[in-house]
This record gives sequence, structure tokens and C-alpha cells, in this order.
Amino acid sequence: LDSKLAVDLKIAALERITGPLPIYLTQATDADVKFPSHDISELKYWLLETRKNHKVELEAASLSVADEIIGKSKSEFLPTVELSSSYSRSYSSGNITSASDYSTDQRIAKVGIQLNVPLYQGGRTNSRIREAQADHDRLMAQLDAAHRQADSDAKEALLQGINKDAQIHALEAMVEYGKKYVQSTYYLYRHGQKRKVDVYSAEKDFYTSRRDLLRARCDRVLLEINLNTAVGRTSVNDLEKYAP
Repeated sequence: LDSKLAVDLKIAALERITGPLPIYLTQATDADVKFPSHDISELKYWLLETRKNHKVELEAASLSVADEIIGKSKSEFLPTVELSSSYSRSYSSGNITSASDYSTDQRIAKVGIQLNVPLYQGGRTNSRIREAQADHDRLMAQLDAAHRQADSDAKEALLQGINKDAQIHALEAMVEYGKKYVQSTYYLYRHGQKRKVDVYSAEKDFYTSRRDLLRARCDRVLLEINLNTAVGRTSVNDLEKYAP
């Protein structure tokens, strides 16, 4: 009864995430799932790869935009030079009945340079620069926090994955031993050398070890996904890689 209640609670928790349950759910089996083998010597490599973390890249892009805004705000203090030019032409053919009214052909070309030096703008530009700098500092702190979080997630997933691999190997040996022990206990029971309760006890130990092994394998899948997430490599097909 307790086991059924636990299953119902897990299904309810899954429904809160997915809504209606999928038509088919992949079930855990005893199939030997292959996981990438990791070693503690890889830690430095994974920490370097956390620069590709999606959160880190997002914060870095935001910081780059903030740098551009600061540069734009400061440029309002810089002198500006304006170059202007114009050209015009006027023509008159004159009047043959009047000697004083002669034809004219006038061409005017102008070139000018104007230098603007901002002296005081009421503090508006300074306020914009201070605001942009404060936003830059905030984004820098967020980027540092994202770096530290990604490093922590990668390190935790790697170390726990290594430990989980050792646990899986131990549980696999326990399951294999438990299976043989159940067989031998049942054989002795049939020949009157063991009681029925001994068979039940052996089966209980076997299924407990089998349950722990399946749970450890599921945890190992999640740890591998967490490790890839920390370095920005997660894809929608990750779960299919470890489906038995």
C-alpha cells in the first residue's frame, strides 16, 4: 500500500510539470546502460568549458551591450565637427531692347566647417553616464555569479557522477549475487534445507538491490545531463542517448 501511494504521488508530481501524462513513458529496465567514463583529472577541462554555459553567454552579451551604452553616453561630451557645402547657379539672358539689361551667369559654391564644443548640458549627460556605469557594474556582478554557479554545477555533477559510477558497479555486483542467492535458497527450500521465510528474505534483498541499482542509473543520467548543461551542451535528445 505504501509503495502504491508513493507511485501515485510521483505521478501527481510529474503531472504538475507535463500536464496530462504522455501516452507512453519509458520504463527503467535491467539493461546495461553505458555512461561516459569520467575522472577527477578532467575537472580543469570541464571548468574551462563552463564559459560556454548559456547563462554565462547571456550575461556576457548583456555586459557587452552595457559597454556600448557607456561609450555612447560618453561620446556626448566629445566635440563634433560638421562639414557643409552648397552650390547654386543663376542665369539670365537679358533683354535686347535695353542696353543696360545684359545677360548674367552666376555660380556660387560654399564650403564650411563648424566645430561644436559642449560646455554644459545641465548634468543630463553625467547622469546618463553614471546610470550606465551602475548598470555595467550590476551586469558584471551577475556575470561573475553566473561563472561561479556554472563552475559549481560542473564540479558537483562531475564528482557526484564519478561517485555514482562506483556505486552502480557495487550495486550491479550485489544484484548478481542476490540473484544467485535467491536461486540457491529456493533450491535448498525445495529440498527441505531452507524455510519459506528464507526464500522471501532472499527475494526481498534481491529486489531492494535491483531497485537501488535502477535508481542509481536514473540519478547517473541526471548527473550527466547536469554536467552537459553546465557547459552549454544540453540537447533535447540527451535522454534518448541513455534509453535502454
